[in-house]
Amino acid sequence: MTDAAMPAWPVKTRELHTHHFKSTRWNDFRFRDDDIVIATYAKSGTTWTQQIVSQLIFGGAEGINVHQLSPWVDLRTIPEEVIAALDQQAHRRFVKTHLPVDALVFLPQFERGTSDPYEFYRSWLAGNGYPIWPYWAHLRSWWAIRGLPNVMLLHFDEMKADLEGTIRRIADFLGIAIDEALMPEIVAHCTFSYMKEHAVEMAPRGGIMWQGGARTFINKGTNGRWRDSLSADEIAEYEAKAQTELGPECAHWLATGERSDT
Repeated sequence: MTDAAMPAWPVKTRELHTHHFKSTRWNDFRFRDDDIVIATYAKSGTTWTQQIVSQLIFGGAEGINVHQLSPWVDLRTIPEEVIAALDQQAHRRFVKTHLPVDALVFLPQFERGTSDPYEFYRSWLAGNGYPIWPYWAHLRSWWAIRGLPNVMLLHFDEMKADLEGTIRRIADFLGIAIDEALMPEIVAHCTFSYMKEHAVEMAPRGGIMWQGGARTFINKGTNGRWRDSLSADEIAEYEAKAQTELGPECAHWLATGERSDT
């Protein structure tokens, strides 16, 4: 993308306070030049990316407590001291957020969705991300700034198809030199089987917010299971909605991980 086509640098325009979010936390966060912010919608590879980054920063070490070192800053249930704790970190910091770029308006109350996956999906699609947070606007907000030099888009399918290649791309983007002797350990520590085995060290708050705990949070690590659950008409409905909400380029990237604008 050329400089002329580069989007404007985003400016925070709103606060997002919900059952999940307390976006004002970021108002007291003092950025360092090499800080890494990992941002996604829910269950879209956040923890996996955190694990990859942790392995790059700590050279493939065992026993990295990812959820403590890389907190979800805007999670309401995390103590307010999270910012002070991050100020004390001497290593390169890597933090997590699920906020849209401009911190969208809040939802006034928390309502739990159904435990039935199909019914949850129908409510989620009809309610624009209900009961989590607005989905389409979240994607649009990050897609709009994809051309900025310190923003990197990652896709779950890309990570699944070529884990080592993805790790190398992330390392290159972050300016982290990889010790090739440690690369096998880094890759091994970023597989889903390893992460599920060490889920308590990685899931937010050690997994206490999820029924079944941390090993439930680190689920199957597979994509496309909807193909066996939705009808052809329902799939077409979703694809049409994605085109309308996101436009053809972003909708294509969301579906395939392929970009035509690079």
